[in-house]
Amino acid sequence: MLGAKIELSIPYFACFRPPRSTSLVITHPVPPFTTLIGMFANAKGVHWDNYSPFFEEAERRLLMNIRPIELDKSQREVARLLKLKRGEERATGRITAFPSSPIYRYFLVRPSYLLYIASEEEDYLQDILHSLRYPSRSLYIGQSDDMVVVDIVWEGEVRKGKGDEIWGLIHGVYEGCEYIALPLTHWEREKPPIFSLPPHFPFKLNFEEELFLFGEEGVPLYNREKLG
Repeated sequence: MLGAKIELSIPYFACFRPPRSTSLVITHPVPPFTTLIGMFANAKGVHWDNYSPFFEEAERRLLMNIRPIELDKSQREVARLLKLKRGEERATGRITAFPSSPIYRYFLVRPSYLLYIASEEEDYLQDILHSLRYPSRSLYIGQSDDMVVVDIVWEGEVRKGKGDEIWGLIHGVYEGCEYIALPLTHWEREKPPIFSLPPHFPFKLNFEEELFLFGEEGVPLYNREKLG
């Protein structure tokens, strides 16, 4: 199985807003798998009309995990949400007043992540990695004005093994971790699965489980089919 470790560095700010976050704009501490696939589509220059088949293929062929390089908490600011009255005609003149309401908005400052990605279909992953090295468009992650710098720091054969030291997210609930409901697909309607974000890396379990070894670092890898 071919795999790669990819460093994602965001030079300014980032926000990975859960879909149900509206009046209070919160952020996941890590980009969801759906956000990462969107970045791959952008790197390949996929037309918006072809997004659905691209996502379905990527969700099936790719296995992933991710971790923050530096664990940090989100920052908070007060923002004003402007509301345009329905049916208001702009042609009647310049609109000078909008109804508005203050909201809290959370964001991450200069976050960076290490993405673990692998696939049994090596040509498919090689094509993704080539697109990240030579993207068809400027790359962003999360919001469209949040630029990201992509650096493939390791590429090679991923081996299966067993271990009790985890370098990424863990599916399920583990004591001492932060719990995240992280989407795996754009098309599911049920609640997203729960992952545990450890407070430090590596995170040591009190038992061994099957891991995928990227050099000396072992992680479980996930996609929609693997979690059922």
